[in-house]
Amino acid sequence: PKLEYRVQEIAKKKSYAEYAYYKDDELIWIGTIDELVEISGLSPHTLNYYATTHAYEKGARSILIRVDTGEEDA
Repeated sequence: PKLEYRVQEIAKKKSYAEYAYYKDDELIWIGTIDELVEISGLSPHTLNYYATTHAYEKGARSILIRVDTGEEDA
C-alpha cells in the first residue's frame, strides 16, 4: 500500500537530517537515522516509519520529529 511505499522511499535516501527520538513522551536521543539505529537497535525502516504522520496519528509509542538544524541535507 501507499504508506509502505513511502516509508521505503524515505529509507532509500541517505539523509543527514537529525531527528528527536521520543518513546512514551520521553526524549531518548537526537541524531541522524544512522545514529538512532545504533542507539535504539531498531531498523532504519522502523525509524523512518516513526517519522511519518501515520505513526503519530495511530498513537505509536515511539515517534521521530525532524529537528531543524538550519543546515541542508548533504
